[in-house]
Amino acid sequence: MNQIDVYPHEVYASVLLDENKEIINWKVSCNYWNEPAESRMTYAMFNKIEKLTTEYMEFQVWNRQEHNEVFTIHAKDWLRNFKISKDYIGCKPYEDEPNSIAEIYKCVPY
Repeated sequence: MNQIDVYPHEVYASVLLDENKEIINWKVSCNYWNEPAESRMTYAMFNKIEKLTTEYMEFQVWNRQEHNEVFTIHAKDWLRNFKISKDYIGCKPYEDEPNSIAEIYKCVPY
């Protein structure tokens, strides 16, 4: 049985941050980034890897609805604590205005 089929379980929001604490990359998953080398980044960023950091937030979920809400609501709320770097990779984790459901799913980072 897959970990996400067993409740309760944890879902994590992770960010890769630059030296200004701005988001370069992010993910929401059942695991988190412990260090920058575990994340996705461009080859050029490896030159400044010692200036990069990771942070994560853990969400404990008790059912399928709570699990889904981490992806659509709670992780986004946490990610808004950080500005988005001009060098971000992939899709932005949030927009300035609230997104519709269609906009939430238009780009999946992984």
